[in-house]
Order: sequence, then structure tokens, then C-alpha cells
Amino acid sequence: MASDETHLARKLAVVLHADVVGSTELVRRNETIAHDRIQNCFARLSETVQAYGGVVHELRGDALLAEFSRASDAVSAALAFQAGNLEHNTALEDDIQPEVRIGITLGEVVISDGTLTGPDVVLAQRLEQLAPPGGVCISQAANQSIPERLPFDYEDLGEQPLKGFDKAVHAYSIVLRPGETIPAPEPDTTTGKTGPVQQKQVWAISGVIALLLVVASLFWIKPWAPQWKLPDKPSIVVLPFTNMSDESEEEHFADGMTDDLITDLSRISGLFVIARNTSFTYKGAPVNIPAIAEELGVRYVLEGSVRRAGGKLRINAQLIDASTGGHLWAERYDSDSKDVFSLQNQVIGRIATALEVTLTDSEKSQLERIPTRNLEAYDYFQRAKRKFYLWGSDNKRMALSLYQKALELDPEFAEAYAGVASIASRVWRWGMAGVLPGPVARQLAFSAASKALALDPNNGEAYSVLGWSQLVEGEYEQAIATARRAVSMQSSPDIYAQLAGVLGYSGRHAEALTVMEQALRQEPKPPPTFHGMLGWVLFWNGQYEEAIESLEKAREGGVEYFPFLAASYAELNRHDEAKAIVKKIRDHFPTVSLAWVQSAYTYYQRPEDLEHHLNALRKAGVPEWPFGFQGREEDRLNGSAIAALIYDQTWVGHDIENRGPVVQEFDKNGNVVVKGMGSLLVGTATVEGEMLCFQIPARNLGRKQCSYLFRNPEGTPENQNEYVMATDTMILNFSVKP
Repeated sequence: MASDETHLARKLAVVLHADVVGSTELVRRNETIAHDRIQNCFARLSETVQAYGGVVHELRGDALLAEFSRASDAVSAALAFQAGNLEHNTALEDDIQPEVRIGITLGEVVISDGTLTGPDVVLAQRLEQLAPPGGVCISQAANQSIPERLPFDYEDLGEQPLKGFDKAVHAYSIVLRPGETIPAPEPDTTTGKTGPVQQKQVWAISGVIALLLVVASLFWIKPWAPQWKLPDKPSIVVLPFTNMSDESEEEHFADGMTDDLITDLSRISGLFVIARNTSFTYKGAPVNIPAIAEELGVRYVLEGSVRRAGGKLRINAQLIDASTGGHLWAERYDSDSKDVFSLQNQVIGRIATALEVTLTDSEKSQLERIPTRNLEAYDYFQRAKRKFYLWGSDNKRMALSLYQKALELDPEFAEAYAGVASIASRVWRWGMAGVLPGPVARQLAFSAASKALALDPNNGEAYSVLGWSQLVEGEYEQAIATARRAVSMQSSPDIYAQLAGVLGYSGRHAEALTVMEQALRQEPKPPPTFHGMLGWVLFWNGQYEEAIESLEKAREGGVEYFPFLAASYAELNRHDEAKAIVKKIRDHFPTVSLAWVQSAYTYYQRPEDLEHHLNALRKAGVPEWPFGFQGREEDRLNGSAIAALIYDQTWVGHDIENRGPVVQEFDKNGNVVVKGMGSLLVGTATVEGEMLCFQIPARNLGRKQCSYLFRNPEGTPENQNEYVMATDTMILNFSVKP
């Protein structure tokens, strides 16, 4: 990459940014005339800039970017053009009259491959937006460098809060003093041409200043030293793109652009990409490129801005080598909004080229794929993704609704199906019945993932969901293979974490920890759910101290994994802390029991892993059955006694909380109908050993649940409590109907 450094130049410069006001409306009135007049407008502005010694760096669409050596030349050029443009428009007989706003600032800029970049370029854009049509707005730095002798009047606009800047910026509006004449371009005494005077002296002074800055830096700038070991392939973080649109509602579009770039880059096997959650921790914060790169352990940083208005889209992007501070490239892309995916591909291509990464044919095909041609569907999809990353049932419900709206507009939108599958999978696994009933969520997860893969066979997110479905079905080897395939298609920390979970429940604990560490390397600032998942894996590996540290961080973030936290404390014989956690949970959920844990954590392939977990919770004080029920051994029914109670029998009773009557009807084949507490469930019942086992599709992911039955010595037929059935979530008192 050293050769790219030769194309870079840093210097102090005056930046002028000009933009046509209401260009979209002008085009709407008459597209052909508007385009011609806007081009003519900028041609005249370019001539004026050059006459005053300026250099035009970019001239695209409805905007112009130029550089000057002196603020007085930039202001003179701006005012001269505005006066001439007013006269030009006055002579037009229709209302297609391009008016221009101009912003000017003074600061350090970078020139890479002929493109002007840096914070002051963005500042000039923001100042331009403060100017009225036909007006000029300048920064305080530019104002202070203009000689008092020049015939300009200033209106102090005060401290202005500008989007993308942490501190307010002092701005001024500048006009020609009444009765005065705009200064003409000054001749260059060394060449006889018009332009800035004493240019060579300016360069010399700039060189001295630069040398002094370099010398000073030896005393106060520390060497670039990442906190993490750099990966063995190019490493990059994409910072949240700044929303330059006038409408705050476009914020989600800028976020979506960032998210899409991260997702696309993570599909390139030759790159290491920091994940979305970590990237967005820098949103709205002051940007210090070297510090961010050091903190995350990456060499390259991509930053930029997005502006979408009136069907037009502009993307500014620059790729920075944090080890040198140099720009590998910087570019501005202008297009119709409908070409958003093409622009994203151009940015990805430039990154790959700059970092000398070779794309495989599969990667090229995946990156060139257009996810949807319906921009409204894409808009809903972006909004859904913002909700998806937030914790809580309400956010999951909203994300699911937005994904489904995207699919209503485009039924062939594979990424939206994958989003539905991911949401439904989490709702099902995490028991968010308020969003969707478990069986419905499970079926939706599988069907949506299958549909996503039918449309896009390389969708890693969909494969990750299918891996969990296979795990629940007990297809452990197939689940691992599917989860690995997901990772091979998209190097996402979320997909890595899902693989770690599949490996852990399959008994491959050391490997699960290695994979989880890979996920966290891409997510140095993980969300609470990641801390919780790491806690699971550490518990499985017997690293209880580390598990507690991670699980407590998850707890601080509002994500509770008490079955592993209490178990970890118990395994370290920190019984008071373990029991305090169990008590807190039981105060809110009195049904918590070892039976519930055994029912909830049905994924374990190895019985010894489940027994390890249950024994640790037993030491923590978790009761065997809900509400602390303890049946006496002498009252427990054997298999033949249980069989006599079920076949062709009807139970009548109530649960221990007296939430209403419960009726269970068994036929001679063991089919059962359960009625009560607002539900009607059907399934089958069998006697296995000395336990009664139910298999009801709407419960426990359709898996078998087994319970002990006890005789109640104090029960009576009248009270319908001659027997007790202890399940994972309730204690049922019942009698057999005569």
C-alpha cells in the first residue's frame, strides 16, 4: 500500500462548496431545460473560480467543490458569480432559474487522486446549507483571514449546530457592501497571469508549518499501536455514514447504507470486518480515526455520508489507512436513488481493489446480486433491521411487522425472508409468546429460511436459522454442518455465535469457545446478548469465574441468563450469591424449577452435560418442582398405577394457583385433550417407566415431557385433589371422574 501514499497531499486550503437550490423541482418543471441551465450555471461558476485562482475539484450533478489559497479570493469569486447569476436569471422568461448557495471554510484538506477530502469539505457543505438562495455563508476561520480593507459586510449567525459535528460552528453570512465593487482577480507577479499573489511564498510558509508540525509530533503523538493483534488479512471498520439529507427521517437510510456495506464486506473471505453493533457505538461521536482503529485492532477505516432527496442519491466515501493517516481513495457517487445497490457495489469494488483483495467467483456473484428492485420494500427492510438489533419483545414484534411489509411489496425479497426467519427463530427459542406462539414461530422460522434459500442459495443468515432447527430435532451433526456453511457464506459475528451455540449443545465445548472468541474479535464492543452467550460457553468449559464476569455484564444490559449465572456461582461454592439469584427469580417466576430447566434446555446431545447443569442449579437452591412442591417417595405412583388412571379416563381438577378448572380426557389409545386456563390442547400420553409422558405439539417445541404422579393422602373426590401431577410449569391437583 506504500505506493498509494505518493498520491496523497495534505495542506491548508480554503474550500468552496456550491449547490443548486431546489434542483429537483426545476427538473420536474422541464427536465431538458433544467439540466442545460444547471450545466451552464456551473460552467460559469467554474470560469469565475478559475479567474480568481481557484481549482475546481469536483463538478457533478447539482454541486461544485473548489479550492483556493486565500479566503478573500474565494469570497470575491463567490460574490462575483452570485451577482452575475442574478443578472443571468433575470433575463430568463420562464421560472427555470437555477439559484446557488455557497459555503466557504478554511482548514486542512487531503488531496487523493485529484479528489479533495477532509472534515472541512463536509463543513463547507453544511455552511452552504445555511446560506439563502443566491447567498454565501463562511466559517469563523475564513472570516478571520479576510483583510478588513475589503468591501464586505458580515452578518454574525452565531454558533450553529451542524449535523455531523460534535461542537457548534460559528458562521457568518457575507455580502458586498452597498455602493462598492467586487474586487477583481489580482495578477500573479511571477507569471503575469491572474491568480493569488505570492503563491510560492505561500507554499514556502506552508512547508515550514508542516515541518514544525512533524517535529512537534515527535514529542506528543504516540506510535500507532492497535490494542488487538492485527488479523492476517486486511482489516476494516465501516463507521456509520452521516445523514446529509435535510429530512431526519432519512437517518434510517444512512444507517441502512452502513449496515449493507458491512454485510457485503463480511461476505468477502479475504477481509476481516468489524461488526455492525461495534461500528454503531461510534455513531454521533467525534471521529478520531487512529484511536478508533487502535481500539478495534484494524488497519483501515471507511467513513462517508449519504444524501437522498427528490429521487437523487449522493454518497461520499473515503478509505483511510489508520497506520499512516493517509487516504487510499476518496470518491463521490451521484445517481438516482433506484441505483443504490449499484453504488454500493462500486464502493465495495473500490475497497477490494485498494486493499488488493481478490474476490472469488461466488463472492462476485453474491455481491452483484440485486436484493430487490422495489425501493419501498428496501426502505421497510432497513427499518426492520434497526429494530432487529434491539432487545425486547416489542422491538422483535415491530421488526417482524416491517419485514412482512417489505415482503408484501416484493415477495421475492430473499433477505427479508431471512430476517423473518431470524426473528421467528429467536421468538421461538426465547419463549416470546407475546410476539408469536411457540409452534407458530417455529414453523415460520423454518418456512421463511427455506424460502430465503430457494431465492438465494448463498444466504448465510437463513442457513444459520436452519442449523438451529436441526439442533432442536436432534440432528446434531447436520446442524453443525449447516451452521458451518452459514459461516463460510458470511463472516458475521452473529452467525459465528449461532455456530458456537450449536457446537456447545452438541458437546463440543472447547471448539464452541474458540468460535465464540472469533465472534467477539469481530464484535469488540458486544451487545448484552453476546455477553450472555459467551457466559453459556464458558460455563460448559468449566471456566466459572469468567462465565460470571460475562453473565453479569449481560445482566447489567438487561439480558438475564440466570440458569447459567446461578449455576456458575454454585460451582464456585459461592452459595449466598447463587441463592440470592434464585430467590430473585422465584419472586417473579414461582414456577422456576429443575423440571422447568430440564424442559427448557432440551437441546443437550450428551446426558452428562444436562446433568452437570441440573446438579449445579440444585446446589444453587433451585427446587425440583414448581412452587417448591416436594412429593414423598412413598406416595409416588408406579407405572401400572399410572396406566390405570389414564386409558379411557377423564381427569377433573385445578392447578395449585387455582386459575380455573382443568379437564383432561384420555381415550383407550392414549390420545389426550387438555382443556383449561384458556387453552385447548391435543396430544398423546404414554407411560414410560414410572413417569407419565405427554407429547403435545403446542408445548415444549413438540418434544416429550414426562412427569411423576403422586397420591395425595389428604385429598378427596369432592375437592378433586386425590392425586398430584408435577410438571415443568405447574402442579395439577386432580381426581378421576366417576
